[in-house]
Formats: sequence, C-alpha cells, structure tokens
Amino acid sequence: MSILILNRSAMSYSAYHEWLAYLSDRSLHYYTAPGKRNLVPDQQEFADAQYASIKEFENYDISDELELAVLEQHHQKAFTAIVAMSEWDQIRAGRLRERMGLDGTTEEQALYYRDKWLMKQTLSKHGISVTPFHAVSNVIDLLRFVEQVGYPIVVKPRLLASSMGLMVLRDKQQLHEFAQSGFGLSMEAQKYLLAEQWVDFETEYHVDGLIENGELKVIWPSSYIGDVSVYDNGESLFGGLLLAPEDPMREPLQTLIKKTLTTLPQLSNTTFHAEVFRTRDGRLLVNEIAARTGGFRINDLIKASFGVWLNREWAKAMAGGTGEFPIKHNADRSPERLSGYLMLRPKQGTIVAIPEHCPLAGVYDYRIAASIGDHFDATNSSGEHVASVVVTGNDSESVMQRLQEVHQWFYSNLIVKNK
Repeated sequence: MSILILNRSAMSYSAYHEWLAYLSDRSLHYYTAPGKRNLVPDQQEFADAQYASIKEFENYDISDELELAVLEQHHQKAFTAIVAMSEWDQIRAGRLRERMGLDGTTEEQALYYRDKWLMKQTLSKHGISVTPFHAVSNVIDLLRFVEQVGYPIVVKPRLLASSMGLMVLRDKQQLHEFAQSGFGLSMEAQKYLLAEQWVDFETEYHVDGLIENGELKVIWPSSYIGDVSVYDNGESLFGGLLLAPEDPMREPLQTLIKKTLTTLPQLSNTTFHAEVFRTRDGRLLVNEIAARTGGFRINDLIKASFGVWLNREWAKAMAGGTGEFPIKHNADRSPERLSGYLMLRPKQGTIVAIPEHCPLAGVYDYRIAASIGDHFDATNSSGEHVASVVVTGNDSESVMQRLQEVHQWFYSNLIVKNK
C-alpha cells in the first residue's frame, strides 16, 4: 500500500506513522508545511524514518505545486489511498482522488460540507431548519438581505472555518464600515460570502461523531460553554460539556444530525462536526456541519468519554483499513464517563510565568500552547489560546465544577506583564 498523507497540522497531534503501523505493507508519503514536524529531536528522527518520503511546501494551503508533485509521484509509483483530515485539504484531496482513480470522498461531496451556502440550501430544501441565509457578493445583495431580516446579521466566508472572517453587522454604521473593504480589493474577484440572520439562541450545541465504511459508529452532542466570539482577557469560561445520556436534548440533537447526514451526500469514511442553535422558543436550527473532526479539544473530549480516538480511526479508514475500537461500538452506545474541555485564552501582555502541569483532580489532559516571553494583544481568532484542558467526571455537575476549578487555578498562576 502506497499511502499519501496530506497534513497541515503539527505532527505531535497526528502521528500517522504510529496510527498506521499495523499495515505491514505500508509505504507512507508525508506532504506538509515547514515547521509542522515538531517532535523533540530523537522522536523526530525516529518518526521521519517511518515515512518513505517527506515533502514540505511553502504556502502549503494555497500552493498548487503540491498537486503537481503528487501527480508526478503517483506516475512513478501509484498511490493506493489519500489520508487528509484538515478541512482545508478536503476539496484538494477529493480532486486528486478523482484524477488518480482512488476511492474516498470526492471534490463534489466535500463541497457540500465546505460551502456553507450549498450546504444550507440543500438542507433547507429537504425540510431541515437552518439559520436564515443568503449568498452575497456585493453590498446590494447585503442590503436586500437586511431589508428581509433586519439587523443584526452575520457575514462570513462560505469556504473557511474556525470563525475566520466572520463579522457581525449590528447597524447601518457597521454596514458602511464593512462595505469599505469587506468584499475584497478587486471588483473582478469572485467573492464567496454568506449572510445569515443573527440568531438570539438560548444554547449552542456541537454534535460530533464518526462514520466508518458507511456505518455510523459514534454520534454524541455537547453544549458550548460561553461564547466563542467573546474575548475578555480570560475572565469567562469558553469550552464544551458532553451531554449526559439522560439530558432531554440528547436524542433530538442526534435525530436532527442523523437526518442532516442522510440529506447531504453520504460519505463512507469521515468524522463530522455539526453546530446547532436552540432558540429561546425551543426550535433547533442547524448552523453548519463539517466533514472533519471538531476543533478545540473535541477530539480528546470524545476520546475521554468513549475511548475512541476520532482522528486515528478516521485515518485508518481512509488508508483502507478498519478501525479497532476498544469495545464493541454502535451509534447508540452511551459514553463510559462524561467530560468537558476549556480553551484558556491569553491575557493581554507578555507571559512571565505559565503553569506547565495541572495538579487538580479529574484532569484527563492539560496542554500549554504558549511560552514565557510570548506577547499577546487583542485576540483575533476563536482558536487562539495559551493552554487547554480536558476533564472527566461521573456527572455533568462534577465536570462543570472541575472546569471552573481549573479556570480559577490557571489564571491565578498565569503571570503576564504589560508595558
């Protein structure tokens, strides 16, 4: 087996050479960006030796040189599978699979999980409630939408993720400010934007899971803690809490996302991450769904509660193998224990001290993502954080209490210096 791996994340998060080691006839080829091979020297030397070839590409996310290099290598010795987990690589990998005659998610299938307009148009047509939306490419389109739904509205790129480029326009003044440059610098450029009505929701959920060889293996909802768009110098919590089996919202959320998955082009092997709003009058609205593992610490949240490492099992399936769950799995199985996570965001200033280890009870995994001397100004990304944690517990109350304890402990020990 000659397996192409497209990987834009750090190798420390995606150890393909370990995940696919059970394939005795494997030949792994690793395409990545500079700086992503981030293991300590001895471990990196060992890891590199497990790959038949490693190629790094400047401007990895936008370089078409990568595709040409893949096709040239495929011509010399044919690849048998492509492993690509990043949302940015989904369309690229689908395009290559079709060109190379390989099984797996196609470009067209991937588009339904990347293009938010195409996604919502399809779901709406089949009776699934979504946030009111409209494709926009100029300020006239935007004005028409405002006239239909009023302020505030959300404007975001159709093909990006992690809240990148998302803006909330609350009044006419903010519309004028957005119009100055929000549609791009060129009149001729294609502008893929989506406008949505602002939803005054009561709770936001995410539903995560795994499909392997066409079978739904895991599907479970969690509720967000805090607001992804609020950056308050670490004052409030932001993260997620896995729903308990007895939570009254658990089954309705699972049913809604099962219907969503069967309405969109069905994928044989994928993880998925859906976001759902519960409005104040009790309705559930699908915000969006992606054919990839959720960000933040969702991969570890599912691992802590179900014993299933979503990314590893998905990589095995894309490589042509079969996942090896620790116990018999089905989509209706309850978690072994509950869990929650926090993204610990930076305080403005330069880090003088940051705790490297968390001694508190119930901590499943704690990681720091910043170092002494790092400086932070205003946070401009929903994913920006200096540390993160996953905790476990027997019930929702104990998990939430542990998250609050970690939050208090961390910011009591994080020391920053302002000018």
